[in-house]
Amino acid sequence: MSCPQTERMHRDPDLDPEIRLAFEFDDGRRHSLPHCRPLLIGSGEDCQVQLHDRFISGVHARVRFDTRRGRYQIEDLGSTNGTLVDGVPVNRAVLAPGMVVEIGGERLTVTRVDREADEARPRRSLGTGQRGAKHRLLGRSEAIKLLRRKLERLAALPMPVLIHGETGTGKELAARTLHEFGPRAEAPFVALNCAAIPSELVESELFGHERGAFTGAQKSRRGYFELAHG
Repeated sequence: MSCPQTERMHRDPDLDPEIRLAFEFDDGRRHSLPHCRPLLIGSGEDCQVQLHDRFISGVHARVRFDTRRGRYQIEDLGSTNGTLVDGVPVNRAVLAPGMVVEIGGERLTVTRVDREADEARPRRSLGTGQRGAKHRLLGRSEAIKLLRRKLERLAALPMPVLIHGETGTGKELAARTLHEFGPRAEAPFVALNCAAIPSELVESELFGHERGAFTGAQKSRRGYFELAHG
């Protein structure tokens, strides 16, 4: 069946000539995205990324690098079942790290593979320990499945993540998922309600204190930052 398609051109990953992106398959395989030539995706023999799925067209989609704007774009080539980016059917979309492209039954996660990212990436491998972690976020709806996939992708990135939402929506569960699927899964997870800390104790709670540092400090205490650092 054909899918309604939209055009997503608002997200610019601010790429430069030294940065490369790649598609990462669920089984860990990677395929780098070239700068100099288009990349064809489909089930046909002429495709650089050949996918074997009965719902994938012979030449399904194309990825190219826009040298003028410095960004990668994916374009659906009139396929029968469409191309999805982060769950949305698209005609054309800018690709950025962390996005998921769905073609037929295949999921391709966009990853960044430039030198700077390699140096910033934690040295501990994101291998079986993290991939085999059990999800705390339960449910079978498409929304919860999409959330779980996004959290797994974010867990692999070397950057802080701000989670916001109303009380009772599961922010701490999402944070624990990020922790357990990330490179620090074996380190402590420290949950802290900052609003519950009296203002006069904030410095002591966060950074700790030595014995005798103030009245009532009868012993040394490690702060939350040190505890979280492990």
